[in-house]
Amino acid sequence: VHLPAAQVQVSMDRAGGAFGGKIIRAQQCSAAVAVATIASGRPVHCQMDIQTNMQMIGKRHPYQCTFKVGYQDDGTIEGMSLDFITDGGWTIVDTNGELGACMGAFDNAYNLRNWSATARAARTNTASNTSMRAPGWVPGIYFCEEVVSNVALALGMDMAEVKAKNMYKVGDITPFVQQLFYNNFPRVWAGLQTSANYDQRRTAVQAY
Repeated sequence: VHLPAAQVQVSMDRAGGAFGGKIIRAQQCSAAVAVATIASGRPVHCQMDIQTNMQMIGKRHPYQCTFKVGYQDDGTIEGMSLDFITDGGWTIVDTNGELGACMGAFDNAYNLRNWSATARAARTNTASNTSMRAPGWVPGIYFCEEVVSNVALALGMDMAEVKAKNMYKVGDITPFVQQLFYNNFPRVWAGLQTSANYDQRRTAVQAY
């Protein structure tokens, strides 16, 4: 449109994840409203319905994770190895950012004393995927929880007990060489178990 950036004004009411790519891929809408604004000489508003949004911008990245885990008989996890693969579709776009976030969240709330993690993108003959609510963090946290839950199942232990045993404590160092000088995980976890009457409910489920 041959206009300097100083003469372009964009007004957006709100932004959020939840559905659709809000981190990148604004070009389609911005180009459409720019052309319409120049043609009409008036401000233009663009708002897509959910179906159009998903078709044009893409959906959440699907993930696959294979893992190995070493643990003691009391549920203490000694080591964990995870290999993440995500489907980026036919173009990478923001897939690398997804993988970076996944790698930054795989420890979740747990002190992984020995660990190994890799992340790769698969190029497939499907539509490109995009960053959505908590991109990368959701699968990273989910798979870590899945590993901890599998340890509990293998030992026949209560999952809540295994989770609590392996949670970070003050002074622990994360895989990113960050020492924890404060830590609310144990307090919040214990409070949730109390407020939810976890022990009573678990006893009732076992009796049933």
